[in-house]
Amino acid sequence: MFNCTTIKAALAAHGTVFFDRDLKPVTPVEGQWFCEFDLGHTFRDGEHEVPHGEAIVEYVGEGRVVPDGYDCDRRTHGDILILQS
Repeated sequence: MFNCTTIKAALAAHGTVFFDRDLKPVTPVEGQWFCEFDLGHTFRDGEHEVPHGEAIVEYVGEGRVVPDGYDCDRRTHGDILILQS
C-alpha cells in the first residue's frame, strides 16, 4: 500500500507522475486508465497519511487525460497517477 511518504520518495526518485500500484514507474499508453491523487487532500489511515483519489482518467497522449464521464481532455491535475488494472 502506498502513502504520502512512499509517494514522495517515488516521485523524487523517478521524475515521472505515472506509476503502477507498487509505485514502479510506467510509461503511459493511450487508452490506459489511471487514478489521479492529490497530495494536498489526504486522510489518516492508522499511522500514515494517504492521499484521496481525485479522479479516474483515461490517458489520451502528450500528458493529457480525459476524466471518466467527460468529453474534453485536459492536462493532469494530480500529483501522481496510479495505473488501474
